[in-house]
Amino acid sequence: MNVFAEGILTSCRLSNLYDIQAMKYIKDNRELASESDITGIPEEYINGLRLREQPVDINRGNADNHGNTLRDYVNNLIRLAKKK
Repeated sequence: MNVFAEGILTSCRLSNLYDIQAMKYIKDNRELASESDITGIPEEYINGLRLREQPVDINRGNADNHGNTLRDYVNNLIRLAKKK
């Protein structure tokens, strides 16, 4: 989920699962997303994006709204990928 855009390494919000310290992820005791949170998303996205570990609140105060649910967010990614 990382890309270089005009020479800058960037990523979507799904890449930032955990805090990083000393080049290692610091995992927490978060509750995994329920099956109902990810219903209808292809399994390759569930596993590839580690959706069960993602926070369900996808907007987290960002100016750009990418959907109201994790499912909306991923379906938007899929829709954009199909345009190319």
